[in-house]
Amino acid sequence: MAQSRDYDRGWIQLGRALVALAALATMLIISGSMAHGMVALKGGRTLGVESPNAARAEIGWPGMKVTYVLPASKSLDISPQFGFVYGHNLRADIVGFEPGVEIKWNLMQRGAWSLALVADPSLLVWVPTDGSEGNVGLRIGGPGLIAGWQVGSRLNLFGGVRAPMRTGLVPDQSFTIPVLGDLGAEMSFYQDEDIMVQGQAQISLGPEFCFGESCEETEMGAQMTLGTSVLW
Repeated sequence: MAQSRDYDRGWIQLGRALVALAALATMLIISGSMAHGMVALKGGRTLGVESPNAARAEIGWPGMKVTYVLPASKSLDISPQFGFVYGHNLRADIVGFEPGVEIKWNLMQRGAWSLALVADPSLLVWVPTDGSEGNVGLRIGGPGLIAGWQVGSRLNLFGGVRAPMRTGLVPDQSFTIPVLGDLGAEMSFYQDEDIMVQGQAQISLGPEFCFGESCEETEMGAQMTLGTSVLW
């Protein structure tokens, strides 16, 4: 019964995220007419060492995260990131912290099209909400491939596929391979001489395969986030 309630809460949270996603998409389309240009942070583009400072905040299911976008070179971003989760896949049965980095290596930039390799390695500290023993692991976070298409001066569409592999260390050892398809949009909706504000919406879906004694059957992975990025 407890597991059933966890799944029910997961579906409720996912439904709320869908409603919020639709609301943000409507807001971005309406407010997009105010924008005159953008610096895309999603998709295959990297920020570049001569670009402005940038940070991104995202919230949704199954958690929230904050990223400071840090260019290491013209084609490579290595960005510190901190995440807080309150669920996993369609289950609302854990809370946890995920400090790590987001890595993006631009492979191609041709006009409006971009392509990059991505990964988000991090430490995983998950605590079950039923009071049982916590879990510590490492997320390899890749490999992943993401493509972007900048539509005009204020809209960027992006999509790709990722396999953010992770390994459980304590108390049980396991190895998990999610295979997620990503789809999203990013739009600039405010800009002046000193600051640019953009919004993002993303959905990720796919199966999750787990190997180890503590693993259950294959689950459906589901992630939905709404985000805002600020460049200054």
